[in-house]
Amino acid sequence: MCAPARFASAETKHYGFVDLETVLDNYNKNADLTESLNAEFQAAADAVRKEEQAIQLLIEELEMLQPGGAKYAERQREIVLRQRGVEYDRERIRRQIDAKKAAGWKELYGDILEACEKVAGTEGLDAVFAMSRQAPDGRTDEEMMAQITLRQVIYADPSLDVTQKVLGVLNR
Repeated sequence: MCAPARFASAETKHYGFVDLETVLDNYNKNADLTESLNAEFQAAADAVRKEEQAIQLLIEELEMLQPGGAKYAERQREIVLRQRGVEYDRERIRRQIDAKKAAGWKELYGDILEACEKVAGTEGLDAVFAMSRQAPDGRTDEEMMAQITLRQVIYADPSLDVTQKVLGVLNR
């Protein structure tokens, strides 16, 4: 029988924890990005609403025309084409906003990673783990179970929390 292997020296590791929800909620760049995307979305949505209003006027005009006439058919065709254009624009806007959100999340994550590395270096930490101190808020049994089971860290001593230090680096 072999005896269990023993390590010659156990090196003590130092860890920190960061509440990513708190970081994202309080990172100024995230707020700026959200505000910018919302403004862009509103401008695009306003343009779509104006086109919808113009289409509605065409529909009202169509109702005054004689069905079966050349002008009626022309107006009907114009309405259909413009409605398809609105549908296309809505989908295009959604995809553009989604792509910009994804790029923004990638940039924010990179910033947070860099800030965590700086704090880890300053504090002598070997690793910084993500955690959430907020209670799960799912509305269904499945949502609650998903939120609970996806958490990798259930408890950490509050003295190991470096969230505010990370925010300090990010919001300089």
